[in-house]
Amino acid sequence: MKPKSMLALLAWVLIALVACSTPAPATSVPSTPTLIPTVVPTLAATPTLPPPTSTPVTRIAASPKPSPPPQTSLAIQSFTANIQDIPTGKRLTFTWQATGGTTARINSGAGSAKFPTAWLVQPPNGGTFSVDVGDDTQIPNPSMTLVVSDDKGNQVSKSAQVSWSCKYSFFFAGAPSGTCPEAPVSTSAAEQLFHVMFSGQR
Repeated sequence: MKPKSMLALLAWVLIALVACSTPAPATSVPSTPTLIPTVVPTLAATPTLPPPTSTPVTRIAASPKPSPPPQTSLAIQSFTANIQDIPTGKRLTFTWQATGGTTARINSGAGSAKFPTAWLVQPPNGGTFSVDVGDDTQIPNPSMTLVVSDDKGNQVSKSAQVSWSCKYSFFFAGAPSGTCPEAPVSTSAAEQLFHVMFSGQR
């Protein structure tokens, strides 16, 4: 081998050695990002409620208010008075029919006008009532009067006459009419005779 060829070969070897000993430039590798796990809070599952069951509502219709009873007019349809003899005097029997009344009374026409007699009777709207009285009346053939009242103070009346004669009669002429005398009163009387003597002087 020629010396020039040897030199050329050595030069190439040196170049090759230098080339091999020179580190290759580092290749920049992109770094892989480190993933940090994100903790996601786990929500508790909300229980699913069943749909509400609709309970049928029973609606009770309100009962209508009862109508007030019709107002009955205050009136007396009938009234009668009967009289009969009994051992102790007289018995008066009254029968009547009325409407709209809350109280009722019968006024006697046989007593004194200053001290009248009256009887409360029930029921006010109809019934029968009997009462025993003496056998004398201060008014011949007196009228008996039924008086029916309502809760507002209104009154209606109806009279009936009974055949009731005076027990005693007047013994003098021109006696008053429309009244009966009372029983006669017996009194005792005494008579004394006096003799009067006169003496005269002349």
